[in-house]
This record gives sequence, C-alpha cells and structure tokens, in this order.
Amino acid sequence: MRRCCCCISVHAGSVILGIVAVVLAGLELAVLIPYLLNLDGFNPIGHHMDTAEKILEETLKDQGHLNESMTEDIMGIFRDYIGTALITETVLAGIYALFAILMIAGVKSRVRGLMVPYLVYQMLAFIITVLAGIAITVGLFFMSAIMGGIATGIVLVASFLFLYFWLAVQTAFVEIGNRDYMYSPAPVKPIYNPPGGGGNSWQTPNAPQHFQME
Repeated sequence: MRRCCCCISVHAGSVILGIVAVVLAGLELAVLIPYLLNLDGFNPIGHHMDTAEKILEETLKDQGHLNESMTEDIMGIFRDYIGTALITETVLAGIYALFAILMIAGVKSRVRGLMVPYLVYQMLAFIITVLAGIAITVGLFFMSAIMGGIATGIVLVASFLFLYFWLAVQTAFVEIGNRDYMYSPAPVKPIYNPPGGGGNSWQTPNAPQHFQME
C-alpha cells in the first residue's frame, strides 16, 4: 500500500487520520466532561440520561423472553455501571487524542517512534471492538434476525475500514524507517605500497630505479 484512499500518500493520509482522531476525541470529551462535572449549562448527556433509561427499559419490556424481574436486574446493572463506563471512556478519549497528536508529530518530523503508541492503541481497540461487535450481534440475533443481520453488516464494514486505516498508518511507519536507513559501504582496504614501489603497487616508485645497460 503506497496510497491511502487511492489518491493521497500514506503520509498525508496518516496526518489526516490523526487530525480526524483528535477532532472526534475532542467532540467526545466535550460532551463527557460536562456530565462528569455535573454542569448545569451545556450537559447533553445529563439532560437526556432519563430519556435514555426510559427508552432502554421500554425496549427490554418489549422483548417477550424477558420478564419484569430480569428487566429490573438489567436496568439496575445499567444504573450502577453507567458512571464508571463514562469515566473510562473519558480517560480513553484523552489518551487517544494524545496518541493521535504524537502520531502526527512523528509523521511530520520523520520520527517513527512517536507513531508506535497510536498503532498499538488502534490495534487493541480494533480487537476489542470486533469481539464486542460479535457478542452484540449474536445477542441481537436472539431478539430479531433483521437486527442481527444489520448488526453483522455494520460490524463487517466497520472492521474493514478500521483495519484499512490502520494499515495506512503502519505503511507510513515502515516507509519512514526505510528512508531513515542509509547504506554505508564497507571501507576500502588501503593499498599497500612497500618502499621502492615493489609488489602490486600501481603507484610511482618512491626510490630510484636501476636498469642494466648492455
């Protein structure tokens, strides 16, 4: 892979992906931090949390194989762990933004060591996302075949894009390493020139030569 999206170099594509990652992480932090700080003004998660709980509860009640007790247990787990989940997501979003900034700096300065945290983080996120997507898809198939089919398509497309963009950054990482490598030829052994110009020396003798005259 020498081009990203068939039109730009992998170096430019890596910078663009880094900028997109920083923007998305910034938007995520912009809605998570006000909720964690319990701000009264701009707080979209806090203002819509009750609505989200009601929607989730109604969705669970619509499932015929879930009784009222099971629904209450699921809602209790949701209320107990939603705060921890949002705190974890806030920390991960901040780390992701930092690694994306380091990756951009690594591409621009040709220091590929700065790209390693981003590549490792992205691969771990890819593995976890795929596993979680498979688990959610299997669960949705038990609820509805249509929902399960839609979830399968989403997981496949998201996995392909995730892996493709990771490979673009990884290719830029390899190319930067190849450009930094400089071939140094082996030193040439100096030609030995014994006194008097003997041996195989091609140089002019440095001692007078005597020729026998007939």
